[in-house]
Amino acid sequence: MSIRHEHGCASEGAPASADIEKCTEASIRCAENESVSFTVKICNINEILKSYGAVSAARVARAVCSVISRLEVGGVPELAADHSICLTLPRARLADAGSLSDACRGWIRRVCRSVALVPFWTEWGVVHVWLAAEWSALVDGVEARGADGMSGFSGDAVTDPGEGASRYRRDMAVASKLLCMLARAGEDGLGGGALRIAWRPVVARASCEVLYYQSTVRLEEAVADAWLARNVLAAVERIGFRGIIDEIVVGATVAELEAEASVVLSASISSVGVVGSAWWAQLTRRLERAPAIAARLVLEVGEGTALARSAEVGRFCEEARRLGCRVAITDFGAGYASVRQLVAIAPDIVKIDRGFVRRSTTSPHDREVLTGLRQLAAAVARIVVADGVDTLAQAKLSEELGLVWQQGHFWGRASTCRPWWGGRVSAQSGPAMLAV
Repeated sequence: MSIRHEHGCASEGAPASADIEKCTEASIRCAENESVSFTVKICNINEILKSYGAVSAARVARAVCSVISRLEVGGVPELAADHSICLTLPRARLADAGSLSDACRGWIRRVCRSVALVPFWTEWGVVHVWLAAEWSALVDGVEARGADGMSGFSGDAVTDPGEGASRYRRDMAVASKLLCMLARAGEDGLGGGALRIAWRPVVARASCEVLYYQSTVRLEEAVADAWLARNVLAAVERIGFRGIIDEIVVGATVAELEAEASVVLSASISSVGVVGSAWWAQLTRRLERAPAIAARLVLEVGEGTALARSAEVGRFCEEARRLGCRVAITDFGAGYASVRQLVAIAPDIVKIDRGFVRRSTTSPHDREVLTGLRQLAAAVARIVVADGVDTLAQAKLSEELGLVWQQGHFWGRASTCRPWWGGRVSAQSGPAMLAV
């Protein structure tokens, strides 16, 4: 049984970045001759220590320090005993983002993303690190400080030096192949073909109207090894690096919405701790400038994530709705979320887990369970979707049970083409038209 643990963007026990900003935007502008101090933390250092040993962890920390020194001119990184890295930079070295806060958060995000994609080699195998950082500066005698990093880090904890450590090393080796591909692909992660975005429609059974297209990640074209293509994303998630994929997919989805004025699209978020990060701030500004695009964006969160991190999911949903986006809870029924949790989240859309739909045509018991799940989902969300509708029998039964909106192979496999030009999907020709 795996144990999940979460790290915030700052070091453990540090307050959220929104709570530790000490000055207003106007008061934290800084002259070019002033300096900013950064403390960079390796969020997965405990897993590295347990899985690769103290000697390898120390070597990795020194290598990270060296990489940061090559990325930044004007400061000399120093490695502390706790494997954190301290660095002081002149304000002039930071991008002119209008305020010290924005400049520091931009610097942290750039460094964290760059270093996360760098493979560090040890005698036990390859290692990637997930970084976060705190910054501080004196402005007119007043201390301004904050914290940021990549989107919230969440991975499987290594609880024993035996099988747990061995699994972590295997996952890291598998995930490294994709992370290195992303490094070669450029900023958006798509240009080099490392990832491809495919789209699956959510369709009304009676009218064949498309509610929205869900974005999914495709690796088959980029990864020649079929086993690797099937397993690499799960490995990336277990070591806590799925947030990188989230950022790429959400960015690509928003770009599609900007290019097509009528389509409604969704993107999955596995790291709901993104709220408050520099990446989320960039996305927020992008959507605030274009509310019509935000209104056509559905952000999907798995029920397992909602169950394990309900407080963060609540904050995430509030921010998403403030921007005008809709929120969908997926895999409903698989994570045993309570009614109270669902009411607190108040999703706009609930997707029932595909396993219940697929078993409903052969098991009377599962048919009753599916009916109960639909009633519960309908009590907390305006739209309920039956996922996993792969056959005509499943489509008919789902409709009989009141599940008007459906998704699955019967309505079209995930396609890297942009299938929304037609606006409707045929129940008979849909799978053939949309298949890759």
